[in-house]
Amino acid sequence: MTEVKEWHAAVGGQSVDPMTKLKLRSGFRSGKYNQETLVFRPGMPDRVVASQIPELSDFLIQAVMEQEFPLLSRLGGIGGMFDR
Repeated sequence: MTEVKEWHAAVGGQSVDPMTKLKLRSGFRSGKYNQETLVFRPGMPDRVVASQIPELSDFLIQAVMEQEFPLLSRLGGIGGMFDR
């Protein structure tokens, strides 16, 4: 099953093209996006900071852990515990 490109992120006040949830996760891991990034998908009333969206919390935790403890990234992340 192909994941739907339904997520949008605001960078520098501009909305980024629609992306999949996995692409959004990649942006968190690379540091392109963070917990303060405004995100949106159809069905949401407005843009919201990423940290307020429960289904993104695992991605944010993983990204922060890997940025604070770079060895985790080199070892393949946190044992895949956040991969879904």
